[in-house]
Amino acid sequence: MKDKLQIKAAAYKKEASALLKKSELIELLSRFGKIHFTGSYAYNLMLNPDIDIYLETKNPTRETVKKILDALIDQDAWNGYMFYDWKKFRRPQFPKSYYIGLKIDWLEKRWKVDIWLFNQIPKKLLALEKRLQTSGGETHLKILKQKERRNKTRSDKSSFEIYQEFFPQLH
Repeated sequence: MKDKLQIKAAAYKKEASALLKKSELIELLSRFGKIHFTGSYAYNLMLNPDIDIYLETKNPTRETVKKILDALIDQDAWNGYMFYDWKKFRRPQFPKSYYIGLKIDWLEKRWKVDIWLFNQIPKKLLALEKRLQTSGGETHLKILKQKERRNKTRSDKSSFEIYQEFFPQLH
């Protein structure tokens, strides 16, 4: 029998999948590289309207980001666009990457899509994903409970940091 958090996570995933289809984001991003879903969407751990995508592209430059942002703006499916240069302006909690953020008000929620550009996805991130993928339902439930506590206390802790708590050898 599923826990209420697992049911909530499944409902968010269903809404997220519908948003991705409605917005045609997958088709648009596929023109620029290989899409790799990650984080809570990929592993049925969603408790927030937030989708994470790694975009593996041969040429992750500022020019590539401009082309992607132009295409997204022309698409007219989103009501907010962000760019961060985490290559030049480093923060330890973020991968060394260019970042595109999208926002949309949909189904009475403010959705956020995080897109991280890489020429090759870092092994550390892939290792964490593999652990999340192969961990059992009990671990997933513990992660969901930790994420729920974070949400209730309005902690700034990222989901990635929570995942690392469960798999400390991947720090």
